[in-house]
Amino acid sequence: ERDGGAGGGDGAREAGGCVDLTSNEYLRPPAQGRYRFQVLAAADSAYISAQSSPFAVRPPADLCGICGGDSTSCAGCDFVPNSGKRVDLCGICGGRNACVGCDAIAFSGQVYDECGVCSGDNESCRGCDNLLYPPPQQRARPDACGVCGGRDESCRLPPALGLLPSYPGGRVCVGQPLRIWWRAPTNRSSADFV
Repeated sequence: ERDGGAGGGDGAREAGGCVDLTSNEYLRPPAQGRYRFQVLAAADSAYISAQSSPFAVRPPADLCGICGGDSTSCAGCDFVPNSGKRVDLCGICGGRNACVGCDAIAFSGQVYDECGVCSGDNESCRGCDNLLYPPPQQRARPDACGVCGGRDESCRLPPALGLLPSYPGGRVCVGQPLRIWWRAPTNRSSADFV
C-alpha cells in the first residue's frame, strides 16, 4: 500500500489503494513516495496480519546508478557519464601525458638521450671512436694496446726484451749467465713466453 494513495504493479490486480500480488509477481512502484508491504488475512478482509516498515521510493536512478542523481557523480572530465576520462598531468581531458618528461614531471622538458638515459648527454654509450652505440650495442673501447675498437693485435708480437745494463758495452763472456729484461704484450701473460 502506498501511504496516502494507491500503488501500481506489473500484471498485479489493484483494489482500493492496494495491489494484490500472486506468486511470481512483483511490484514496481509507479511513482516516488513512501510505501509499505501489508499482508491481509483475506482478499476481502481489512485485517492486516503482517506489514513491513515504510520505505521510500526515490526518483529513478541516473546513469551512475544513483537514485535521483544527475549523472555527474560518474561523469568524466568530458562531462559524459561513465566515460572514464580524466584530466592528465598536462591538464588535458582524456590526454596521454604528452607533456611529461622522462623524469615523470609535467613540462620538465626532460627526454631520453640516444643511450636511453633520462636527461643524459649521450656520453654513456659513446665509444672511443666518438660514435654512439645505443643499447643493446656494445660501444667501441680501447683495447689493451690502446687502439680504439682494436683486438689487441697491434701489440701482439714480438714482446720487448733486451740485456740488463749490468753488461758494460753489451759484451757477454762465454759461460757467463745472461741477464735480460723483457715485457710480455698486454694481451698475453708472461706464461705464454716461458
